Amino acid sequence: MHFHTWSQNLTGDEPGGRRGPMWRHGRAALWLYDDAETAQQLGVEAEWKVPSGHFHLSLNVDGTEREITLSVGCGLFSLYLTAENLIRFSMLEREIRFSLFDGSLMVTLWMHPHDWNSTEPKWRRFTVDPARILFGRTVHSRRVLSEHEVTIPMPERAYAGTVTLTEDTWRRPRWPFPRCIRKANVEMKEPIPFPGKGENSWDQGDDALHGSTFPAATVPEAISGVVASVLRSREKYGHLGWVPAQPSP
Repeated sequence: MHFHTWSQNLTGDEPGGRRGPMWRHGRAALWLYDDAETAQQLGVEAEWKVPSGHFHLSLNVDGTEREITLSVGCGLFSLYLTAENLIRFSMLEREIRFSLFDGSLMVTLWMHPHDWNSTEPKWRRFTVDPARILFGRTVHSRRVLSEHEVTIPMPERAYAGTVTLTEDTWRRPRWPFPRCIRKANVEMKEPIPFPGKGENSWDQGDDALHGSTFPAATVPEAISGVVASVLRSREKYGHLGWVPAQPSP
């Protein structure tokens, strides 16, 4: 029996051009071979990341590839372990998985991870929203605070538009603390031009901002938000200081 090892540092470059430590993000593998054969007898691969924003626990068995993969993510770290040639029988791919995404718990109980049909038992693949069960369904409401006729100052000239300030609220029946966000909905009477992306035949010419919605509590915040957005688009798709070739009077 002989073996071969391999590892790779997957961290990005840090200030100064040096690569970060491998314990933060890396992978390693160990392959075992029979001395009398050239075929691989057993392979174990591991990949890890510290910290990690993933929350999951899964076990995947792939009989066609003769692989078993165990993955764990708890926020502090993620770990993926794969064993090759550990199983000696052929079977379809199956997965047991518990994962938390956007506040919902997704459960898969010994099902194919890539196939789905309408006749499969609902209890073997389902999604649970714990917050909805405990506190009730989220109800969204919007209250208009004020409406304003404005002009958006750009380097070439000012553009007319309307700013509507609103307060958006999300409530749950059994949760006493609603979430409130104040927003500005900007509708331009005169669209503000910026260069097209140039990625397709239909966006080779100039584009324009016709409206936008973003968090803002006051009219000056809304105006500065629109100006900043257009200037970013002008710099990204054109150049710093870009203005329309023939601005309207």
